[in-house]
Amino acid sequence: MPTGIYIRTEKHLAQIRSIKGSNKGIKFSEEWRENLSKSHKGYVMPEEQKNNIRKALLKIGHRPVVLRGKDNPSWKGGISDAEYYIKNRERINNYNRDWAKSHPEKVSFYAKERYRRNKGAEGTHTLEEWEDLKKVYGYMCLCCKRTEPEIKLTEDHIIPITKGGSNYIENIQPLCHSCNSQKNIKTINYIERMVN
Repeated sequence: MPTGIYIRTEKHLAQIRSIKGSNKGIKFSEEWRENLSKSHKGYVMPEEQKNNIRKALLKIGHRPVVLRGKDNPSWKGGISDAEYYIKNRERINNYNRDWAKSHPEKVSFYAKERYRRNKGAEGTHTLEEWEDLKKVYGYMCLCCKRTEPEIKLTEDHIIPITKGGSNYIENIQPLCHSCNSQKNIKTINYIERMVN
């Protein structure tokens, strides 16, 4: 097996695409599959190679997943639970739908976090941190001074993500939807204005 990290050139990628395209629709024999499976059995990637891959992934901004394999609380001994899902698909889907209906704030929060992560925002914060921040300022919009439930507070990034701001709680301030829209992508720190 080759070791190290290789940077693929456009020429190399074109060769790979042509190879992938040439195998399209080909049915491989059971003998071929068994031989391939046997050739991969027992191979253990050296620790040095794993570390090189981790370093390369970190360089390109990949976030490592900490809980994998036996460390994950959902570990079931390496057996796929696809069969269980197929048998219980309707029950699982109903449970997920009911949970989403009873926790709209969590669904909304997780969707926004996923969107920001996809936009390349550095950092993250939890729903509990957001709730604590709102509580510190008395559930008040720092711009217009109106409070919940009269308004719905939104997370405003003091330094917008588009201008290199982070998604850590230190860069978040509670604003109502209207004030957040008016602020747009300006860098305005209403927390400092309150203190002064």
